Amino acid sequence: MELRWITITTLLLAIGVILRMVSPNIGGISLNWNIVMYCLAILLCRPTIKQGFGIGLVSGIIAMMTSKAALPYANLISDPLAATICALMVNSNLFNIKKSKISLIPFIVVFITTFISGGTFFARYKFDYS
Repeated sequence: MELRWITITTLLLAIGVILRMVSPNIGGISLNWNIVMYCLAILLCRPTIKQGFGIGLVSGIIAMMTSKAALPYANLISDPLAATICALMVNSNLFNIKKSKISLIPFIVVFITTFISGGTFFARYKFDYS
């Protein structure tokens, strides 16, 4: 693959930052649009596992700088882990689920990745205050 994936990923992460900054909190929880954007970048570009980790690391740094959480550095753990698993899922072709002409793969991948990222973030958050 050419270096086109860097441009696509950069643009999507920039859009994620803008959405994160302008989105209101819902029930005290701020939405992390970066997860959706790096999942979309991984689904579109199909990077290697190392590149997926790099995308997650960059997203974690961006999320740490724009976070409203008490422990923003937990993003440095949750985003790279979730992006790596997202790249693993996309490259392994585990999901071949289609309902008519609509593929359910993006929805499944984004749901699992969000669950992993959020679970890792809150686990790290909980252990720091235990």
